[in-house]
Amino acid sequence: MILDVVPLVYHVSEAEILEWDAGKGLRRYELALARLGVKRE
Repeated sequence: MILDVVPLVYHVSEAEILEWDAGKGLRRYELALARLGVKRE
């Protein structure tokens, strides 16, 4: 699951992740996936 990827790139707590608004959270996931070279289908 994508949530498992984020801590490897962004050292944040689960509580902080839950506090993100949808746009900020999605943007951060996109950046994390791009940095890791993950292709989204």
